[in-house]
Amino acid sequence: MIAGHEARADDGTIAHAGDVRAQLRLTFQRIRETLDGAGFALADVVQLRIHAVDIEAVTANYDVITMILPEASCRPASVLVQVAALSDPAMLVEVEGVAVR
Repeated sequence: MIAGHEARADDGTIAHAGDVRAQLRLTFQRIRETLDGAGFALADVVQLRIHAVDIEAVTANYDVITMILPEASCRPASVLVQVAALSDPAMLVEVEGVAVR
């Protein structure tokens, strides 16, 4: 299980406030780092759940995701849902998933 990931800077704060595109990129970078640390790769991800506070903003920038996943040979089942809020007001997206071998 890949617990919820967000666009956290190295100092633990949410990076790129107001920029969903940059938050998506950094979130997937953080997911890759977690997977690498556990001996997995993005290609091992079989399911993604993307939570967004503004689903229209995420769908307008969904090409970020559709570029990252194929490059990694990752074809997960996925869901994109809109939520009223996330745990930090600066967070625009949170992604969780499942990786298996």
